[in-house]
Formats: sequence, C-alpha cells, structure tokens
Amino acid sequence: MPNPLIESLSRLGIGENEAVLYKILLKTPDATIAELQKKSDFSRTMLYHIVGNLEALGLVTPEKTGSKTAFTAEPPEKLHDFLKSREEDLARQKNSLAQTVAALSSEYRLAHNKPGIRYFEGRDGFAEALDDTLSSQEPIYSFVDVDALQKYAADINAEHVKRRRTKKIQKQILMQDTPAARAFIEQLGPEQTEVRLLPRDLKPFHTGMQIYDGKISYFTLRENNIMAIIISDPDIYAMNRSMFEYWWKKASAPTPTAGPTAFRSE
Repeated sequence: MPNPLIESLSRLGIGENEAVLYKILLKTPDATIAELQKKSDFSRTMLYHIVGNLEALGLVTPEKTGSKTAFTAEPPEKLHDFLKSREEDLARQKNSLAQTVAALSSEYRLAHNKPGIRYFEGRDGFAEALDDTLSSQEPIYSFVDVDALQKYAADINAEHVKRRRTKKIQKQILMQDTPAARAFIEQLGPEQTEVRLLPRDLKPFHTGMQIYDGKISYFTLRENNIMAIIISDPDIYAMNRSMFEYWWKKASAPTPTAGPTAFRSE
C-alpha cells in the first residue's frame, strides 16, 4: 500500500528511494551502511548511491569516526530550504526557457517567412523586452528618448547596461540633442557604447527602438502606459536598420563644448 509520506516527499522532487531512506534515517541517527542494510531492502551498493544523493540534496550529513562513516538525517524543517532551492532553480529554468523559446521562435519564423510578434506590458514587460537584446550576436542599433527613459525606467536601464557590457555587446544610440541627453551621455560613458545626437527641434517621441538580430523592438514610455513590442521579420528589420544607418551618418557625435547639434553635409 502506498505510503502517503513517501509520496509527499516524492512530489517535492525527492526520488522515491531517497524518500524511503530519508524516512528511515529520521528514526535512526548516526546509522552506518551496515545498519541501514538491516533496516531496508537496499543493497550496500545502492545505499551508497542513495545516501550520496541525499547528501547532495542537503538532507543527510555524514560523520566519519575512525574507519566507519555514520549518516544522520537533517531535521524535517530542512525541507523548506530544499523547496526554496528548487523554486530558485525553477525560476532560472523558466528564464532560460523564455530566452531559448524566443530565439528558436525567431529562427522558425524567419525560415517560414512569418513575422513573429511579442507584446509586453508595464515596467516588468519593458525589462523583459529590453533584456531580449542581450542575446544579440551583432551590435545593437537604438533610438532613445532619454527624458522618458530616465523618468520611467532609469533603474531598469542602468541594470540592463551593466549586463550588456558584461556580455561585451556593442550598442550605437541615436538621441535628441537636449541637456538631459548630454548629461545622460556623460553618465553612461563610452564602454561598448557610441552615441550620436539628432537635432533639438525634433519633438519628444516617448518611444525607443532596438534593432538587432533580425528583430525590431519598440518601447513606449508614458505614465500609466509602458509597453513593448518585438517584431521578428527580415524585411522590417532590414528597412529599419537601413534607416538607422542613414540617420547615423547625418547625426553628430557629442562634444563637451558643442552647442545645438547640426547635421553634417554628406
């Protein structure tokens, strides 16, 4: 007849054999392998294997005295730590899966000539969409409204910049020439980043764009209305990349003493 306690431990992610032996060890402190053989149906070889698994899970502690090693179960409260560790692993796996699915979906849709569209809402959505660029295998091209970015998502962007630079991903940014933009550039620094400025008479657009790896992402940053869209399509990507490169040639690099940015003649 199934043992409810063993089944509960198994549902936590502990193997059935490990659950059986852990239950035995709870009632048998400082048990040797020889003693555990008498109290279970496991062979000596199997017991070493199971005890090793329980050690790895943090549920059993060995103690060697002379030539003998005794094993003691950690108290049941330790299962809280075990479950917390499992939850943290699951969160990491979910994050890894999201990135993998996004990358595979992009390849699938490109191969089948189908544009892929993903939609994100709120600050968390903005952060997730922004971090999608961290898988880029090429320099990222970006239009940025600095005022909106600093007002609604400065902390998210600062953390993203750290992670991008850790991954050595180069970024080229176009932004409107404003005092806020120049202050932002000074703060941002040049590491893996190059910035050029567009004329001051452009109207604030409260929107950003990232162009990378066959994808375009648009960000709208307004009070109570933060959203992002990622589009995977080779033609949309090529058009926007070409437009960015055109404006990049027209824009000016910021200098400490420069006044309002002027277009350079080509």
